[in-house]
Amino acid sequence: MDDWVVLCKTRHQLRTAVRLMNKCLDAVKQTKHPLSLNKGQTYIGRIKQSGFDFLGYRITPNKRDKLSLAWKTIANHLCKLQQLYEQGATATRIAEYVKHWLQWVRSGVEIELRKVIEQSFRSDLGKRVLREGKLAGVYGASCLT
Repeated sequence: MDDWVVLCKTRHQLRTAVRLMNKCLDAVKQTKHPLSLNKGQTYIGRIKQSGFDFLGYRITPNKRDKLSLAWKTIANHLCKLQQLYEQGATATRIAEYVKHWLQWVRSGVEIELRKVIEQSFRSDLGKRVLREGKLAGVYGASCLT
């Protein structure tokens, strides 16, 4: 695993965390990639109100919705559904993909899945996938109405 997020309340906590992280990396003879700073992959600073994406999730400072799915994750899911439909996948194959995706979404985090699915299918891409796809009963009828 090489993706880290360290959240701190104070600058002092941040400095301590960075120092500890560097010690850990030194102990296992690893370094931070020198180009990661140029590519915007390393960020040290305040979390924007809009939050940030990490490993497919959206993390925000908002107390009500601290963790949700990143829009890119939802869009990728909808594109994959559309691709499966266009390739002539059976309803069983599509349901299997959805089952595994939902399992990943729920792994290790609590999220209002019904709300996420409903919002996903209200998007233009989601509406197109619903029109063209074989999704009846895949998410549960109540989620797609």
